[in-house]
Amino acid sequence: MLHFNVKKVFALLSIILVLGIGSNAADLTKDPGYLSGEKLYKANCTTCHALDKKVLGPALKGITARRKEAWIIKWVKDNAALRATNDPEAIAIFNEYKGIPMTAFGNLTDADIKNIVVYIENAPIVAPKPVAADVETDIPPNSPSMWIFVLLGIFIFALLNLSISIENKVSKLLGKEIINWNKVNALMFPIMLVAGSYYVYAQFAKYSSYTYFAVGSGSAHGKVLDEMFFVTLAITGFVFILCQVLAFVFPYLYRHRGEGTKAFYYPDNNQIEFWWTIIPSIVLVSLLVYGLKTWNGITMQEKPKGAYEIEVFARQFDWTVRYPGPDGLLGKHDYHKIGGTNFVGMDYNDVNSHDDILNVGELHLVVDQPVVMNLRAQDVIHSAFIPNLRVQMNAVPGIPTSQIFTPTVTTKEMRKRLLAEHPTDSFYANWDYMLLCNKICGAQHYMMKMVVVIETKADYNIWLKSLKSPYETANAPVVVPPDTTTVNKTATN
Repeated sequence: MLHFNVKKVFALLSIILVLGIGSNAADLTKDPGYLSGEKLYKANCTTCHALDKKVLGPALKGITARRKEAWIIKWVKDNAALRATNDPEAIAIFNEYKGIPMTAFGNLTDADIKNIVVYIENAPIVAPKPVAADVETDIPPNSPSMWIFVLLGIFIFALLNLSISIENKVSKLLGKEIINWNKVNALMFPIMLVAGSYYVYAQFAKYSSYTYFAVGSGSAHGKVLDEMFFVTLAITGFVFILCQVLAFVFPYLYRHRGEGTKAFYYPDNNQIEFWWTIIPSIVLVSLLVYGLKTWNGITMQEKPKGAYEIEVFARQFDWTVRYPGPDGLLGKHDYHKIGGTNFVGMDYNDVNSHDDILNVGELHLVVDQPVVMNLRAQDVIHSAFIPNLRVQMNAVPGIPTSQIFTPTVTTKEMRKRLLAEHPTDSFYANWDYMLLCNKICGAQHYMMKMVVVIETKADYNIWLKSLKSPYETANAPVVVPPDTTTVNKTATN
C-alpha cells in the first residue's frame, strides 16, 4: 500500500505550476500579439515611458494590477475625454503631472492597445550593460580623481597669487620692475591664439563625423543648400580668421616698449573708410541675394509632376502623418472636427478622406519621388526639421504650410555608406533619418521626434498596405455568423 506525503506532493505540484507559468511567459514572446505590441510600444510609448522606471510618465510594468483593461483603453485613446467624465483616477494622474496631458492615441485600436499591454507585462527588464574598462568615459563629478584636479587647481592658483605678491613687494624695495608684465601680457595674446586654434582643431577632428554636414544630404535640394552654405562659410570664415589673427597679433606687435616710446595717432582716412564700408556691403548684399534666391527656389516651387502629398500634423508632443489611400488624394480637414478618435480633424464628409491612413510611429517617404509635405499644428508653433534631408518648415496653428522636396538616398543606402566611412563606429549601424521639432514648444519639446524611413516605391507600397484607414476600420461591416439552428435540428431529427 502506497503512502503519500501531502506536503511533498503539494510542493512538487507548486514547482510544476511555477515552471509551467514561466515556460508560458517565455513562449509568449513569440506570440504575434506580443510582437505587434512590442513594435507599437517602441513607436508610440518610449518617448515618455519606460518599463521599470519613471521618465516623463510613470513606469508601465504592472499596469494591469493597477488599472482595468477597459480603463487603460479609454485613457490611451483620449484621456481628455476620460477626464471630462470626472473619472477620479484620470483626474488624479492629470493633477499629479501638473496638468501636462498625455498624448491621445486615437489612431490605435482596442486590439493594438491590448497587444501593447501584453508586451509591457511580459517584456523582460534588461539590466544596463557595464562599461568596459578600455572605453573612454567622462570622469564622474564626485569621483576622487575629480577632487584631486580641483584641489590641484586651487593650489596652483594660490601659489601664483603668492608669487606675484612677493614679486610686487621686491620690486618696490628695489625701485624697479623685476618682471616686465606689459611684455608678458602682450606675449600671451599670440600664445592664446595658437593654443585656442589647436583646441578648436582637436575638438573638430574628434567630433566632426557627428556634425550636421558630415553625414551628407539625402535630398535633391540639399546639395544646392549645402553649396550655398559652404560658399557663405568660406567668405565669412576667411574674414573671421583674418580678424581674429589681427586682434591677437596686434597687441604683441604694438605693445608698449618702454620709456620714450610714443604712439602714432592716425585719426582718419576717408579713402580707407570708404573701401572698408563699400566692400563688406557688396559682399553681404551678394550673399543675401544668393541665399534668398536659393531659399525661394526650394520653398516656392510649383508641385512637380509625379509628386504625391502627405500631411504632417503637429501637437504637443508628437507628430502624426496622414497618407492618401488608394485614390492618391488627401481628404479635406476641419479643425472643428478634432476630438475623440479623429484627433487630426479629418472631414469625413469628403469621400477622399475615407481611405486616408494615419501613422504615429514613423514617417515613410519614397526615394527619387517628389513629395509635398503639408503641415498643420493643433496647439502652438512647431517646426518640422529633418536635418539630413535639409528640410525645415514651421507648423503654425491656423496657417497651413508646406514644403516640396525629393529624397535621393534610402535609409539602407545611407547606413551602408556611413558604415563604410566609419567601420569601427557602431553608432552608424542603426542610423536613421529623424524628424525633429525645431521650435521650443513646451516642457517635452526635446522628446518630440519621429524616425523617417526612406525606401523604394515597392517597399513603401507594401508598408502602406499593412495599415488601415481609421474611417474604414470604424465603419467596417459587421459580419453576422450564419444561423446553424436549422442545421442542428435537422441533424438531430
